[in-house]
Amino acid sequence: MTAPALSERDLAALRSFARRIDPSDAGAHNNLGVLYYRKGLVAEAIAEFTRALELDPKMQVAQRNLEIAHHDTGYYDGRVAELQERLRQAPDDRDTRWELGRAYAILGRHEEAAAEFEELLARRPDDVAAIIQLGLAEKSRGRVELATDWFVRACELESTSSVVQFYLGEAYYSRGLNADALAALERAVALNPDNANAHYLMAFVLGDLGPSGRPASCGSARRPSRRSSRATRWRTTTLGSPSARRATTTRRCASTGWGWSGARTAASRSRRWRRCIS
Repeated sequence: MTAPALSERDLAALRSFARRIDPSDAGAHNNLGVLYYRKGLVAEAIAEFTRALELDPKMQVAQRNLEIAHHDTGYYDGRVAELQERLRQAPDDRDTRWELGRAYAILGRHEEAAAEFEELLARRPDDVAAIIQLGLAEKSRGRVELATDWFVRACELESTSSVVQFYLGEAYYSRGLNADALAALERAVALNPDNANAHYLMAFVLGDLGPSGRPASCGSARRPSRRSSRATRWRTTTLGSPSARRATTTRRCASTGWGWSGARTAASRSRRWRRCIS
C-alpha cells in the first residue's frame, strides 16, 4: 500500500489523537493503528498494533489487524530482511533484535523468535521483557514446561507484575497443575484487581478443582465478582444496539469491521472503541 499525500487537516487530526491517547491503553494504540492504516501509513499502523499487543498479548483485534496488514501489504517480508541486515551490521543492537523477535512471533515463526530472545538474554540475563516473550514463544511451540520455567524466572525478577503472574497461572493450568495455577492467578488479581483475564481463567480453575479439591492455603480465593465478570463481558462486546450488546465476542470484529469495548475499571469508567481494519 502506497501512502497517499495527507492533507494538513488529516495530519492535524492524527497528531491530535496520538497526543491524547493513554500510552498504557492497548485499545487506544489499536485504534490509532487503524487510523494510520486507513491513511496509508502502514509502518506507523503496524507499530501501533505491535504496541497494543505488547500491552495486551491476548488482544485478538490487534492480532487480526496485524495479520490483515501483513496479508494486504507484505510489510513483514521486507521488514524482516531489513532487520536482519541491521543486525549483521550491529549485532549488539537490542532494539533491532527485539523487533525482529517480535516480527517472527507475529508471523508464527516461533522457533526463530525464541532464538532472538535467547540471544537478547545471553547479553542481558535479567531482561524481563525478553524473558516473557521467550516464555510466550516456547508456549506457542508446545513447550509449556519450558515456558513455565521462564515465567517463574520473570516472576522472581518482577514480583509485582500482575501480567507475569497471569502468564504463569495460564502455563500451570495448561499443564493441569490447578493448585499452582490458582495460587498464581490469585496473586495476579491481588496485584491488579482489574485483571479481567486472571478473573476469567480463575473461574475455570476453581471449576476444575471443585469444592473438595481446593487447597486450604487458598481459602481467600473467590469466584470472579459481578463487577469483574461484567468488565470482561463489556470488553468483548461488539457494536450494536444497547439491547444487543451481550453475547458475541470481539472475534466478530473481523467480519463486521468494528468491535466495541467499554471495559470499566476502578480507575476509569470511560468507554473505549476498538476497531478492525477489515
